[in-house]
Amino acid sequence: MATLSLKPYQQRARDFVLSATHCGLWLEMGLGKTAATLAAVKALLWSGDAKQVLVIAPKRVAMGVWSNEINKWAQFNDLSYQVLVGPAKLRMDRLKIPADIYVINYENLIWLVELWGEHWPYDCVVVDESTKLKAPSGKRFRALRRVRKYITRIVQLTGTPAPNGYLDLWSQVCLLDGGLRLGKSFGAYKRRWFRTTDYQGYRWELLPGAKAEIDTRIVDLFISMRAEDYITLPELVINDIPLELSAWDKALYKDLENELFLQLGNTSIEVINAAAATGKCHQFANGAVYLVDPETRERSVISVHDLKLDALDSVIEEANGSPVMVAYWYNSDRDRLKERYPWAENITDSDDMEARWNAGEVSLMLVHPDSAGHGLNLQEGPGHDLFWFSLTWSCDLYEQLNKRLHRTGQQQRVIVHRPIVVGTLDEEMVERVETKMSVQELLKKRMERLYEF
Repeated sequence: MATLSLKPYQQRARDFVLSATHCGLWLEMGLGKTAATLAAVKALLWSGDAKQVLVIAPKRVAMGVWSNEINKWAQFNDLSYQVLVGPAKLRMDRLKIPADIYVINYENLIWLVELWGEHWPYDCVVVDESTKLKAPSGKRFRALRRVRKYITRIVQLTGTPAPNGYLDLWSQVCLLDGGLRLGKSFGAYKRRWFRTTDYQGYRWELLPGAKAEIDTRIVDLFISMRAEDYITLPELVINDIPLELSAWDKALYKDLENELFLQLGNTSIEVINAAAATGKCHQFANGAVYLVDPETRERSVISVHDLKLDALDSVIEEANGSPVMVAYWYNSDRDRLKERYPWAENITDSDDMEARWNAGEVSLMLVHPDSAGHGLNLQEGPGHDLFWFSLTWSCDLYEQLNKRLHRTGQQQRVIVHRPIVVGTLDEEMVERVETKMSVQELLKKRMERLYEF
């Protein structure tokens, strides 16, 4: 079993956690924040400053990352742990087993809070990927806030603390200091440092000088580190692949975008609102659209074009035998990929897929950003190409999935291929992840462009 030697920046992160009862590590992906946090947790348990630790993490991270780190390093081998993921009976059985650390996924957090209530036993809580609690009205945030008074120490971990802007910060900071720095309510936070840019109050922007004031108020709570300042990574190349619809398909897309109605052969697609139309436009850009029978409510898929599949053919050929990872969003995308490439494997097909990818045994791997964006280490194998068959609105998921390959241990240049169907929603989605502009702002720009006369 290997012996862990914390790098100087990891030691700094560990010491920061030990020095504060509530803090956050804003460490970019690849800087080893899990190991640094475990080193701090072990010191707290040994000193008696923590008696029982709860780690809250995305499901895949909860299932593998924390236990793998504990088992990987000799220093942590004496830490006992239980993973509270799976059916309720299994979770209850594991809760009965004494352990230093309990690890649970976000989906089961509300269950745990309701189970313990005022008898909450975890005096130290680690919130991994804390942006999962960024929604002030979210049930998980409210559940953890309900038991916050029973928590002596709380540590937040994330590489992207504000993926959609400073509105994302309030709930994370509130869980640390109870509202001391940014106010006890989200409404008060918005009124003090933001202004609305539309009469409905959907879009908000920072007031002049607000960013500096917020930063000053919270600077003592967090330690922030960028990967480029501490580690040297291979080059990350963005390869945008422009794709042109045929004149016929372009006209069909404009009908769907403008009229919320589309006629494909004998089949009609009617969309009830602009939000639903956005989803249909996204599907159209990928090459297939979901249909719902108005009478039976049965769902089917109609293929529109194969532009992205053809582009992927070229990328696979140019990879010359090197494994390629493909990101998809809709099940229809996944099914079409499997039909074109029967040998493709999904990251969720087996528990050992990560190891097999790193061993070079998977030539084409399909991943959904929402399930594979956190906790996977896919940089140790020969694969260094990521093809975004279906782009995402989420800046966090986009950056996280790219970092599954572009992180410490990668030996080759990483190429992120982005097939972009010209004149479609793909262009807005690329702008979104590059500028982190709000979805509402992008859609407003889109609507203004559509209705220009």
